[in-house]
Amino acid sequence: MTRRRKEPDARQIIRFVAEQESLALTCDEFPGTSEERLRQILRDFLTETHAGGRRVRPGLPAAEKTDGKSPARVEVFTDGAARGNPGPAGAGWVIREPAGCVLTEGHAFLGRRTNNEAEYEAVIRALKVVADLGARDVALRSDSELLVRQINGQYRIREPRLEGLHRAARDVIQGFRRFEARHIPREQNGDADRQANRAIDEAGTA
Repeated sequence: MTRRRKEPDARQIIRFVAEQESLALTCDEFPGTSEERLRQILRDFLTETHAGGRRVRPGLPAAEKTDGKSPARVEVFTDGAARGNPGPAGAGWVIREPAGCVLTEGHAFLGRRTNNEAEYEAVIRALKVVADLGARDVALRSDSELLVRQINGQYRIREPRLEGLHRAARDVIQGFRRFEARHIPREQNGDADRQANRAIDEAGTA
């Protein structure tokens, strides 16, 4: 008697795709989305739960999904890289929960930018990801002292091309309940730096 093979359920299929399959075509269809981000979306879909009849937003730390009143707190590490000033540039970011677990990370090729422009674009893109996750309490970490001081209102913006980027960053920041930006040493921002340089490398630009 031939034993009938058990059909896999949807969760098994999605889990296999998240862990094994190449997502390059999907990244091509949605520019600016990394394979790691897509895998995180699939994992979030698998772990999505319901609490008290209320849908819990995926992608936020389980420890902070409490009564729905306290916003989730996240740490956002960003970096911009430009090979030349201006030159081929990339933006990179890593989003972590306070305990240090990485929620998601990503990068984007920016074309020709100055280093300061790349730093700002990294912040804008990362904060938009954070907003999509539903976080309301955000701590930004950057090794660019200039950017941090400008965002905190301590330094004036003297470059006209940065004024629009600064406004765009502030517009996103206004959507959070709490926000703080702090300068950190470069050695503490290695993961975001690698993401930014990865964007340039993947674009095939020296």
